[in-house]
Parts: sequence; C-alpha cells; structure tokens
Amino acid sequence: MSAAARRSIDLLRQGVSAPAPNDPAKRAELATIMAGMEAKYGEARYCKDGGKDCRDEVQLKTVLEESRNYDELLDAWKGWHDQARGLRPDYVRFTDLANEGARTLGYKDLGAMWRSGYDMPADDFTREAARLYQQVEPLYKDLQCYARGKLAAKRLDLIVANDITASDAGFSVDTNRVVLLTPARVPEPLELASKARISEMIMARVAAILES
Repeated sequence: MSAAARRSIDLLRQGVSAPAPNDPAKRAELATIMAGMEAKYGEARYCKDGGKDCRDEVQLKTVLEESRNYDELLDAWKGWHDQARGLRPDYVRFTDLANEGARTLGYKDLGAMWRSGYDMPADDFTREAARLYQQVEPLYKDLQCYARGKLAAKRLDLIVANDITASDAGFSVDTNRVVLLTPARVPEPLELASKARISEMIMARVAAILES
C-alpha cells in the first residue's frame, strides 16, 4: 500500500472523535452516553442562595468576561466547574467504550488515536511534548525570577509574567492573572480579570511608559 493510500485510510479512521466498539449494544450505549452528557452540560445550572439565584453556562461566561471582582469571578468559575462532577461516572464509561472502539481500529487506546492525527507517531508526540515542557519548565518553577532575568537580558522596559499554572488563569479559562515587571519598579500584580480586560491594562501601562 502506498504512503498516500495509507494516509487516506488513516484520515478516514480518525474522522470520528470517539469510535464505537463493534458490539451493537455497546455502540448504542456509547451513543446514549454521549447524547446524555451533552444534554446534561447544556441543562446545567449553578444555583446559590437556596436556589433563588441560578445561572447557566452562558450567564456564568458573561461574568467571567465582564466582572472585575475577584470573589465573583472565583465563585462563577468554581460554581460551573462543580456542575461537571456529576458527569464523572458517564465519562468513565465513555472512556472505556471509546478506548475499546479505538482498539478495533488498531490503536492502543483513544489517546493514541488522537495523537496519531499529528504528522508524527503517537509515541513521538509524547516525547516531543516532554521536550517542549522542559523549555517552559522555569515558568512553572519560578515565574517572576525567570521573567526578571529575561527583562534584564533583553534590556526591556516592561515584561508580563503570565501564570498559566493557576486553575483560574491560563489557556483553558477566560480569565488571567499577570504580574508586570519593569527595571525600576517593584512587581505590579494585576487582579484576576477577563483576558480582554488584562490586555487593556497592559496596553495602558505600555502607553504610560511611552509617554514618560
């Protein structure tokens, strides 16, 4: 089989995110679980004050985007996160069934199938991820010290230290918490806020430096 034909077959196999097992009953079970999880996610509400104040995912997302109050932001994030706990049994079973389906397609498990979508073998992907992590490891270990070193080495007027390890900041959420570092001033932490608001505050600080 030519490399082009093999790649075409692989793309067809990878076209589904959760392959079903060969067993008809398990296929039906997987479809039911996936539909159920999606429905539960869409219907979820975070309620407090005895059920008088209930908000859905869209309303909580608005809080994360627009609020500047740390306690309110944390409450919205934690409240929505807690709603997902009830999905755990469904997700465990979903993983078992999808892993079985992936094995029928010739993969070790669902994770290997997902990683095989990149232009490298699944095992090489894992090693490459580990190599890339080593490059950013200092950010996790001592963020401000690392940023201060970069500030001095590159002779910058300002550097933004972005803590991506916090549960309420980084890539997977709509909020961020950063620290602004300059050569002459003490670190200037910015309160937790939406990424749009953080960008505005950073640009305002840059404008102030340019005008000084």
